[in-house]
Formats: sequence, structure tokens, C-alpha cells
Amino acid sequence: MTYTTEFSKVEFGICQELGDRIKCSQVPCDPSVRDVLLGMLAQTYSSLGETESLRYFDISQDYTASQGAKLRIDDPIADELRRLFEHDNAVPNAQIMRTPHAIWCYYAIFFDNNHRKTVLALKKANQFKVVSQVRNRLTLQVNDMLTVLNEPVFKFDVDFDLVVSEQDILVLRPNLLKHIINIASYVKTTSILAAETLATDLPTFNLTSMRAAVESKTRVATLLTALVRRGDIARMSDDLIVEACKRCKVVLSKDDKDGRYVLKPGDELNFLKTLDRRRYTSSLIPGEDEVWEAANRHKAT
Repeated sequence: MTYTTEFSKVEFGICQELGDRIKCSQVPCDPSVRDVLLGMLAQTYSSLGETESLRYFDISQDYTASQGAKLRIDDPIADELRRLFEHDNAVPNAQIMRTPHAIWCYYAIFFDNNHRKTVLALKKANQFKVVSQVRNRLTLQVNDMLTVLNEPVFKFDVDFDLVVSEQDILVLRPNLLKHIINIASYVKTTSILAAETLATDLPTFNLTSMRAAVESKTRVATLLTALVRRGDIARMSDDLIVEACKRCKVVLSKDDKDGRYVLKPGDELNFLKTLDRRRYTSSLIPGEDEVWEAANRHKAT
């Protein structure tokens, strides 16, 4: 998805709630607001840079302020944003602006010359509401006269947090995305199933302690969910996993009864980090095998 200035129409909307029950209102705007929204979209694409080179969003990563990411529109964690993009029943309601405390985010929909919805750009409403409650202090020069503004005043941001299209979602601030789509709730509802998937994909390993760790440790649940989402566990070699665990000091023992490898309780996170290439060894100094951990990582090209 690349930026274009060929838009025939721009609609502005306020969203009070995402999730199963989308609560949105369309707010009529004059051309000057349209120009501001177009400028915000242009700045968003400029900050994202080459969108083809963006890496796919990883729920277990910590992103810097300058790192963008992308999501496929059919990714399960993007369901709420996809439904918002497809939502066509936003009722015009300018009065929503009089209750700024209810504004969760604002968005703009951009239509092409064929009047087809092209992109939806969304911004979490933080700065937007920052001066909304200031009364009797703001002044404006109108017709060479100074007047007091007693109505709420809203401040637009310089860019959007993300841009949704029919194909994908471009994310300028991935760490904020975790809150927008409520990754914590997603992990909570899917991590138990992820533990079952891990056990199925690695039948040679007894991972009975993993479920308890998932239920009690958020980091274990998040990393496991991210690992299963990647979908390559079933292709891993049991022997190579055992070798990697030995190098990375993850304790495995062999059960004499069924011959499976048993993970030491308490080592669940280290085991997942090893599978996820976050725990690794380096042997640059003769006689010293060092075990390292990476908070973030990506596959080198």
C-alpha cells in the first residue's frame, strides 16, 4: 500500500468503543479539516518510510519509537480494526464532540475517485482532547475582534497511529497498537490453546508444567502465543532442540518410562526463548561458551 493524493472525499469519525460492539459517529467537517487530515496521512506515510520493508508485527517484541510494523488484514489479532474498516453504519452525530471524555479514538476514511473506501487512518485520542476542557481562557481574532471561546476546543495530532486498507495494516507505533487491539486480552484467551498446540507439535517433550506457567506468568503466555502464531514449531528437529537446550542451559531430563524429555519446572520461559531464538550461545573467547538473551530479534537477510 502506497500513499496517493488522489482522494475524492474524506470523512471524519469518532469512535467510542471497539470490540464486538463498535460505537462510532461520523462528524461533519468543512474543507479545512479535510486538508488537516490529508496532511496527517501524508506525514504518517512519510514517517513509515518504505512500507514494503516493514516487518510483520510480533506481539512479543518491544518496539522503539522509530520502528514501524505491518499486519495482514486477515490476522486474527486485527479483527477489530478490520471490522472498523468494513463498518458502514456510522451515524452523523456532531453532538458527540460535546462529550470529549467518551472519545476513545478518532479516524478518517479516504475515498478514491471511484468513491470507493481506500484507507482508514486511526489515532488514539490523547492530544486531541488535551485542551477540550479549557474554558474562558482561549481567544480568537474574528473580524478584527477578540472573542472568548466557551465551546470545547480540539487539537489534531501531526500523524495517525495506523492505516488500514483492504490488504494490510501499517502501524506507525506498534507498542501503542498493543493497547489499541488489547493484546493482553488476546493472549489471555489464546495462550492455553497455544500450550496445547506446543504439546501436539513437540510430542517427544513432556511439557505438562507449561500450562501452569502460562496461567501464572504473563511473559510466558505472551512468548508462547507469539511462537505458536509463527507456525514453525512442527518443523523443528527434536535432536536440535535438545542440543540447543543443553547449550543454553535449559534443563531437560529423560523419562525412563516413556522416553520423553521432561522440562524442569521453572525453566518454561528459558525453553520458549530458546525455541524463539532469543536465548543463544556465543563462543568467541576460547574456552568460554557464553549464554546470551535478546529482548528483541529478527531474522537477518
